[in-house]
Amino acid sequence: MTRHRIARAEETAVEVLAIAVPAAAEQLGLSVRMTWELVRRGELRSCKVGRRRLVPIQALEEFLRHDHPLGRSPAARKAASGEVSAAPSR
Repeated sequence: MTRHRIARAEETAVEVLAIAVPAAAEQLGLSVRMTWELVRRGELRSCKVGRRRLVPIQALEEFLRHDHPLGRSPAARKAASGEVSAAPSR
């Protein structure tokens, strides 16, 4: 009977709503240090639960959806900031 319960528990999918900062770093493909910096600067939303800092899955999606400057090429960053590159002189 115990085996049956274990098998049924494994079949039940649990939706994860938030993950720890190191796991968020892994999901984003960033270093843990950079991810902590994003949290510190408020660029990656998080919440404190007891002594733990959690990043909601939705915050990861928002971060990626907003084309954060870290994810853009230098040319895309200039275009987004409104900088105009000088035309080559002849």
